[in-house]
Amino acid sequence: MDVLLIGPFYGQDANFTNQYRNEASSIAEATGGSYTVLSTSNATGPNIAAAFPDAGVVLMDSHGADGYLALTTNEGITSVDYQNGWATSSGANSAYIDGRYIEHHAPRQLPNSIVWMAFCEGMIRSNHGETGAAFLRAGAGCVYGYSQAVTFGGEYRYETHFWNNMKYNDTTVAQAFNAMTAELGNRDPLMDSSNGSAFPVIMSPVDPYPSNPDSHQNAHCDWKLFGADVEPVELESCSLAPESIDIYVGTSSAVRFDKVPDNANNYDLTWHSENEAVAAVIGNDNVVRITGVELGTTRVYCDVAVNGSNIGRAYCDVNIIPLPPISDVLNTDGGSLEFTSTQHPWQSVLIDGRLAAKSGNKAVNNSTSTLRLVLDMEAGETLTFDWKVSSENYDKLGFYANNQLQGSQIFGAPDWETIVYTAPATGSYTFEWRYKKDASVHALDDCGYVDNVIYSGDAQALLPGDVDGNGGVTVADALLILRAAMGLIEFTPAQQTAADINASGAIEVSDALMVLRITMGLN
Repeated sequence: MDVLLIGPFYGQDANFTNQYRNEASSIAEATGGSYTVLSTSNATGPNIAAAFPDAGVVLMDSHGADGYLALTTNEGITSVDYQNGWATSSGANSAYIDGRYIEHHAPRQLPNSIVWMAFCEGMIRSNHGETGAAFLRAGAGCVYGYSQAVTFGGEYRYETHFWNNMKYNDTTVAQAFNAMTAELGNRDPLMDSSNGSAFPVIMSPVDPYPSNPDSHQNAHCDWKLFGADVEPVELESCSLAPESIDIYVGTSSAVRFDKVPDNANNYDLTWHSENEAVAAVIGNDNVVRITGVELGTTRVYCDVAVNGSNIGRAYCDVNIIPLPPISDVLNTDGGSLEFTSTQHPWQSVLIDGRLAAKSGNKAVNNSTSTLRLVLDMEAGETLTFDWKVSSENYDKLGFYANNQLQGSQIFGAPDWETIVYTAPATGSYTFEWRYKKDASVHALDDCGYVDNVIYSGDAQALLPGDVDGNGGVTVADALLILRAAMGLIEFTPAQQTAADINASGAIEVSDALMVLRITMGLN
């Protein structure tokens, strides 16, 4: 098992001891593998990406924030990396990178490796496990990290306990992780809990990013340092699911390799795109990630080999389509609002599984990106929308009515929130969403997002329970109804009608529960 240790701050920060050098060496010795260290100025983005596919164990020991690994050099980081958010500046000559940087720059698929992120906030809530998910998409079998800042001493205790079990007791990740948290606790034992406390988190094909990373987690991953003795199960038949797929330009989607029997393991897959200029692919023996490059159609296929001999091929038809215009994205079904955006225009994006609008001045210092809507409203009519921001604390998203800021500007990395504006008088209203950047650095996605804009004067009928107007009844609808029942948000007349499932004439907790039952197929 070849081991890669990434330690940009070794030799530059006295807080970093030789603990991980010794651990990496010990893992390599136990498995008969080699041991490579990338430290100080050798720990560049390109060097890290190039070394990742050769390692079965990767230990990342660095400072970090919001899911990013801190580097002491920005050598090799390009403007495209910054624009895509795979990297962010952390000073004149340094940078941060996250898992997407490795995913997009690694020269080939990662092996079925384990990545131990020993730095702070690798699994932070606002990051939604993005770095871990990128490693898994790139081929890793397991990723470990922390939800918040972790102390050196606390992390070292976790590391020693976990890897001793993996090396000397031949345990699975699940067994080692669960034993570690059972003995040491499920939060950093040396962190003052009044200031927050890091929780260890596992991500794997069977361990999705937890809904609350700041909580106890039971792991299920069966990855083992020494592999597993598994009897070969022959493949009888296979197909791709789905067999056709539409993907927006610049976004990705996964296609699964379906096999019969479902525990078949004696096969290897090689993935191809018939036109890499239209669709790019990266995959393993279970799934392929397809990325839309430009408009067009093509086919993605996998060659199936058993014991080195090809036995067949499975196809998926791929159609790369453009993202809808801003107004189509922002309106819910039946909406007719027209939006404008000029300098640093807002853009249509796919985020968190939903189409939304994103500000367009990422990394442009001293700038403002404005989304505008003009409406004639009657007194008492409402404008409802969802918004969130992903920024540093000095770059903020604000909502304005007739040039007056409504409420507070938002910054940092809050989750989606529903806002309701009620017209105080009859007249013309100019609404603007402004993402303002200062003259300094940027962080996270460096943008604001807006979605689901609903004007109560639009005569649009919503399906019962579909208060967010996305055409279906989901858990998100149940949560919105619950918030309305608690008086935390106000609904438009159309939303009130859709939310009143029990026809009581009022929005009640029982309505939210009924919608939740609908989503579970119980009603």
